[in-house]
Amino acid sequence: MLVFILLELLLFIWVLFTWNILPIILFLLVFGLEILNWSKITYHYNTYWYKKIFRGYIATTFGQHIVTYKYFLSFNIKKHEEVHCQQYKKWSVFGFLIIYLFNFLFNLLKYWNFEKAYKNIYFEKEANGL
Repeated sequence: MLVFILLELLLFIWVLFTWNILPIILFLLVFGLEILNWSKITYHYNTYWYKKIFRGYIATTFGQHIVTYKYFLSFNIKKHEEVHCQQYKKWSVFGFLIIYLFNFLFNLLKYWNFEKAYKNIYFEKEANGL
């Protein structure tokens, strides 16, 4: 147990100082089973590290965990993130992340615009109700 806590701390420090996607992937590989707790959605409000990693976004979903830097989320944002929770459940954690990433990369090559590529990801369109 102590080994996992130390590993989590090291990965967290790595994320803070490298701004790299690799630590997030390693985090999901190591702690993926905890993310697969489908019994309830857990909100993590006012997380101080969120703005450092996910600049420009209000909330992000990992499995059944919704993380935000805000003290509260609007009804629409909660519903949007809850749709992502259902998508994780349907496609599994790694299936969702792989489809999301490849869809984003395909859209980036198609549109040559980060924001347009992001908004045209299949999972984002579904979560926005488009």
